Amino acid sequence: PAFDSGFPVDFALIKNKSSTSNFWAVARQTNGKGLYTNSGVSEQSHSELGEFDHSTAHGNIDWWDNANWISWMWKKGAGFDVVTYRCNENISSGIQMIPHKMNSVPEMYWVKNRGTTNKDWAVYHKELNGGTNPHDYYLKLNSDGAEGSDSTYFGAAPTKTAFAVNRSNTLTGHHDHKFIAMLFSSVDKISKVGSYTGSSSNVSVTTGFQPRFIIIKRNNISGQWAVFDTVRGITSSGSGGDKGLYLNGNIAEFDGTYIELSSTGFTVNTGWVGINGTSSEYIYYAHA
Repeated sequence: PAFDSGFPVDFALIKNKSSTSNFWAVARQTNGKGLYTNSGVSEQSHSELGEFDHSTAHGNIDWWDNANWISWMWKKGAGFDVVTYRCNENISSGIQMIPHKMNSVPEMYWVKNRGTTNKDWAVYHKELNGGTNPHDYYLKLNSDGAEGSDSTYFGAAPTKTAFAVNRSNTLTGHHDHKFIAMLFSSVDKISKVGSYTGSSSNVSVTTGFQPRFIIIKRNNISGQWAVFDTVRGITSSGSGGDKGLYLNGNIAEFDGTYIELSSTGFTVNTGWVGINGTSSEYIYYAHA
C-alpha cells in the first residue's frame, strides 16, 4: 500500500503537494473512483484510486509512487462518516433526510453529485450566517466564493441520525442522480468544527487539543479553502515555514508565517486575509 494509516481507511484526500495537480477525494464505497475537490467534474474512474482492502493503509504504491504525494485519511466514527445515496425516484421536490451513523449531529458536510459533470460541491457548516439557520445557507468546496443564502440546498437542520438535502437541487438531492457526502463533527480532544472573527492582530482559537490538520475558509466574503498540517509543516515559533494548500485549487503548496500551534488550539497570524482579516468571518475544521 502507498499510505500507512494505522487504521482501516474509509475516506481520503490526496494531493501532490509539489506540483500543479487536482485534489482527489476517494472513499471506500466508491472503490476505484474519485472526485476532485477543486472541480465540479463528474466521478473519475481509475483502477488505483481505491485499494481500501488494507487494514492499516490504503492506495497502491504502483501509482502513488512519488514522495510528493500526501494523503489525509479518516475512518468512520463519532466525528466522521461518508455516505453514498440516491434520493427517492418517485418524488422530484422537497426535503429528504439521508441517514448517517455518526450518532452525533453533523456540524459540517460536503455533498457532491457523482454522476453529472459541472456540478459544484455543496457545503453545510453550522456557523454559516453566524450560526442562525445555517441550513438555509451554503458554500461551495470547489470555489472561493462567499456563503450564499438558499434554502433549496439543504433546507432543514441535521440530526443525530440524518442530514437534509433538497430533491429539487441537482447539487444535493436530484431524484435521479447519485451522490456522496462527507460528514464531520466535533469530538472532545479529537476534532473541532467552529468559527472565529478576524482581527488586526493575531487571533487565538481554542479547540481543546493541539491540531495536526486544519482547514480554514473565509465565509462572509470570498476566500480560499486553506489546508495546513503538521506533516508538511506548521511551526510554533511564528518564524515562517507553514505549508499551505487549497482544497479548491490545484496549485502546489506555498509557505509563509500563518499559524502557530499550542496545546489547546492554534493562533492565526496577521498578514494574510485568507485566514485573518479585520472583521472577516471564518469557519474551520481542526483534527488532532
